[in-house]
Amino acid sequence: MVFVEVKTRRGAAFGTPEESVTATKFHRLIATAQDYLQKNSLEQAPWRADLVSISLDEQVKLLRLEHLENEVEE
Repeated sequence: MVFVEVKTRRGAAFGTPEESVTATKFHRLIATAQDYLQKNSLEQAPWRADLVSISLDEQVKLLRLEHLENEVEE
């Protein structure tokens, strides 16, 4: 099971998409994943938390798309 945080940034004025993912946001993702697994009797299922980072230019054209696997573990 894979839980994914997707972040998009247009331009570089506010940093990269991955820089916008705070520890609080990832803790929330982990808590949500654990809650989902528990409610669906999947506590023993393997899972991971990934990050998809999308950078766009000012004309909204794709500059970079990166899939970071296992960005956060339990």
